[in-house]
Amino acid sequence: LRSGCHASQASRWTLPPQQRPMEHEETTPSVAYELRRRILDFWWSAAGQEVTLRMRESTLSRGAIAAVDAAQSMLHVRQLETPIGTYPCATVRATDVLAVG
Repeated sequence: LRSGCHASQASRWTLPPQQRPMEHEETTPSVAYELRRRILDFWWSAAGQEVTLRMRESTLSRGAIAAVDAAQSMLHVRQLETPIGTYPCATVRATDVLAVG
């Protein structure tokens, strides 16, 4: 968690397991396109919305998604409410988030 709202890398952590290509599967361009389109649709609809972030170690945080970096490795969240306090603007590593709801 870093305070400040600015962007910065690629993970598929937000796709449900059944939509992720298996490690041994080859991703065709059309499948890759569809996966990319779905995740971009998700982030487009989530922008500005109040969400609950389920973090590692069973921690829940709430806030409004401001932006996601191009590589989808960093979430920029406004009014992030955490167990230790509220941050007006914060950057959260995507790898620390287990679910967005």
